[in-house]
Amino acid sequence: MIEARAQELSAADLGLLGRYEPRSWAEVSIRQHVDRGLLVADPSGGGYVPSDTFRDGARLVLDLQAEEASQLWEVDRAVLCAVLELTAAAVGMAAQSAQELPAFRQQVSTHHVLGSSPAGQLLGHMTELRYLRSDVHATALAEAGLAGPSARALHRLWRGFGPAPDQAPWQADLEGRGLIRADAEGWAATAEGVRILDEVEAATNSSFSSVLADLPERDRFTFLELARRLDGVDPRPIEDRWTLPGVGPGPGLDSHSRRSMTHTEYAASSCSPGSPSTTPRLWISPT
Repeated sequence: MIEARAQELSAADLGLLGRYEPRSWAEVSIRQHVDRGLLVADPSGGGYVPSDTFRDGARLVLDLQAEEASQLWEVDRAVLCAVLELTAAAVGMAAQSAQELPAFRQQVSTHHVLGSSPAGQLLGHMTELRYLRSDVHATALAEAGLAGPSARALHRLWRGFGPAPDQAPWQADLEGRGLIRADAEGWAATAEGVRILDEVEAATNSSFSSVLADLPERDRFTFLELARRLDGVDPRPIEDRWTLPGVGPGPGLDSHSRRSMTHTEYAASSCSPGSPSTTPRLWISPT
């Protein structure tokens, strides 16, 4: 949604959207957008602003995304509205955090450009939560001495995928640190590399949970269960996808879901067409 911002853009802003790209990626991307007339140099500062053409195009894309999401999710409006209530509560809670969370806050600051349909609002909130995890994950990686393309290369091997096509420039550094090794089948993460990324993942999940610590556990389970009912396919390559811990089926999930049906009924009554609730009431409790 950064394309729809009215304020000045910088390479640092774009860098938050491509944390694991080479440092030159943002500068190259900006130059390409300027050459195509999509970004214009801001004479009052050192950054750039989207051109009218780019802004109009970005709004059209957002409208089309919301329209497609509506076709998928309006089939079960009660579920759509329940998940919307939960994500709005989670985003509002995270926005009050004292942590920096730059990518998350960047996305939240552009939420106003989204359409008002429940599906469009939910799509925006889901994106904001994805960048919230991106922020805490980047922090955990940095504390382990990892960042950028080298972090992505190690993460890919840690998940059991082959080396990335662009791994070569960072291969020697990772190998020298004892984090990856070559074997008869190619490259793989070493025991040390696995240990470090296991710790990074645990730290990421812990930080993510701490930001949303006031969200009751029953509502977290409700969110996981109901979100799984929303149709759709993750378009990203499988190696770039992230799976929520505990999303898989289990007896605990079912029991929590049964206890949460009154939440679903409440949400359905408060989610009117074109006017999703933006002030969640039931989902945040003092417990």
